[in-house]
Amino acid sequence: SVDATGYLGDSGSVTVTDDEVASLTISIPSSDIVEGSSTTGTITRNTGTSGALVVNLASSDAGEAAVSSSVTIPDGQSSVAFTISGVADDFVDGSQTVAITAAATGFESATGSVTVLDVDSPTLTVVIAATEVAEDGVVTATVSRNTDPASDLLVALSSSDSGEAVVAQNVVIQSGSLSASFDVSGQLDGEIDGTQVVTLTASAGGFADGSASIDVTDIDS
Repeated sequence: SVDATGYLGDSGSVTVTDDEVASLTISIPSSDIVEGSSTTGTITRNTGTSGALVVNLASSDAGEAAVSSSVTIPDGQSSVAFTISGVADDFVDGSQTVAITAAATGFESATGSVTVLDVDSPTLTVVIAATEVAEDGVVTATVSRNTDPASDLLVALSSSDSGEAVVAQNVVIQSGSLSASFDVSGQLDGEIDGTQVVTLTASAGGFADGSASIDVTDIDS
């Protein structure tokens, strides 16, 4: 309304149209996560605080960063915190950027991102298919790497007691593969010596050694 001395007052009205849409936002203050650790994000709605709101969460790579399937913004609140966990994948893959998305019915979705920092180093792992082998028996073992399989990897093999169990001098993990198999052969020694524990070791340049043990059961009498 307007007024002025000597004049009749008058008034009018205007309608303010809200052009904002219901939407969510994600805030992740500490966006770098070390594998095996976690950080906290916050989801906020712009529609006030009336009523609870279920928000669905998704990770673009759950093998690197994991979130719960959903969180609820409680009645009376405009936001809620949630946890983002860096996944320890035991694989040398460098830092990985992962998108975290929040969505709710009737709301525009929101996306934030985290960088998962790799803590792994090149390592070999040896797994033997059985816990024991007879002196005249053979079992299979596998050596694996935790790095990009872009090229062949020559792996040297050794036995802690070649009089009880032997392996080939080396095995090649082929390009495109993360592992290779090899035989573990028990040895007939003609001696009554009971069960013997033998450790098999795999090594390659630039990799931490991998090892595993097997019992060689005596068949001599």
